[in-house]
Amino acid sequence: MLLPSKRTQFIVRQLLKSHVGIILSLTTIVWLSILVIGKWYFWRDPHSAFFSLNHIYDFIYSDYRRSEANEFITKASRPNANLTKASKNPEICVAVATVKRQNTQYVDIAIGSLLEGLTESERERIYVHVLFADTHPEVHPSWKEQWLVNAIDSAAGYNVSSGELERLRKWEKGREFGKKGLYDYTALISFCHHYTTAPYTLILEDDIILADSWLVKTLHALRKIESQPQNPKFHNWLYLRLFFTETLLLWGERDFFYHHLALTLFLAISSSLIILLLVRYKFKTLRKTYLSNYSILSVCLITVPAFTVMFFMIGKNNLIPKGEIFNLNIGGCCSQALVFPRGKVGEITGFLREKGEGQTDSLLEQMADERGMERLALGRSVVQHVGRESSRDNANDQTLSMWAFYFEAYNPKKLAKEHKELLKALG
Repeated sequence: MLLPSKRTQFIVRQLLKSHVGIILSLTTIVWLSILVIGKWYFWRDPHSAFFSLNHIYDFIYSDYRRSEANEFITKASRPNANLTKASKNPEICVAVATVKRQNTQYVDIAIGSLLEGLTESERERIYVHVLFADTHPEVHPSWKEQWLVNAIDSAAGYNVSSGELERLRKWEKGREFGKKGLYDYTALISFCHHYTTAPYTLILEDDIILADSWLVKTLHALRKIESQPQNPKFHNWLYLRLFFTETLLLWGERDFFYHHLALTLFLAISSSLIILLLVRYKFKTLRKTYLSNYSILSVCLITVPAFTVMFFMIGKNNLIPKGEIFNLNIGGCCSQALVFPRGKVGEITGFLREKGEGQTDSLLEQMADERGMERLALGRSVVQHVGRESSRDNANDQTLSMWAFYFEAYNPKKLAKEHKELLKALG
């Protein structure tokens, strides 16, 4: 084993004793400490340098919520179950379309988690409708299940003419998901518009789980949006998204300082240099110690760039708070849970019917782009996509990409406490 020469050892010892050495040592220790700690705290952000695939797709809070949903289903299955239903004037019409999947059925857990934990007053605020979107609805295992009859406000198959039903069967047989899926989505929105007076419509997919407090957080957000009509952030909004995936929320061209990293480093170094020189000018006693020329150069050329790069390594989702509501005009994915204002229903259904075929979420984004509409989202997803078996023949990796990475980190006790506090504030 080769050992450094005595001269080299002497130089290293002297360097470590110097102010420059202390600065560099502290920089190294702190930077490496963040590197280690980051693996524990920042691993959920899919665009962080600390992101880890280990356990990222594990059902943690989802499993907890699934067990609660099953308890609700058991309670609702009792012959004498007397569950609260929607009032005559609900605030939100919640509509779900479901089809029989080959192996796993998700809709029961979706509805169970939708309703589990709601107070009576909350339950009265929502009207719940399920469309069994198989042309022969009796093939669906949940069709006319007693617990579902007891728990929701309405359920039905297609109520259309024989000619229309034949067209739907053709799409179903030919697995023309782009046509039939769009038809079903439009039918759900139209149902809520024509059969309820609810000022908002929430369209859910059937392979989801909802978190405790989902409703009160949604209502709080809607109150805030409607109370600030002049706020450009909320002007002419198309939907409020309850589910989003952080996969698409990454540092990009819209993030000026990341997109111009060389300029960012230059500004960080030059501003640090100016600040340190001003401090040295004011406190002249530091000139020969921690603010010597070599010390300042060490800070500006090593410490500042190192921590600037570390900032971006930590990841956008870990660093930048989204607030209660944020704009998601770019990077919004999927139609798992979208709330629409009643005033936009005619525009939405007209646009989708005109298109006739396509991915619903993509068409809604196209409509919003063309008409200058804002797309909003809750600061943190209150919905998780749990469907690993696609109803549209999508590959497994595609279904995994539709994942709310921070949903599984929810703490049930904290959520229950939030639920009570927000409900009290809502009145």
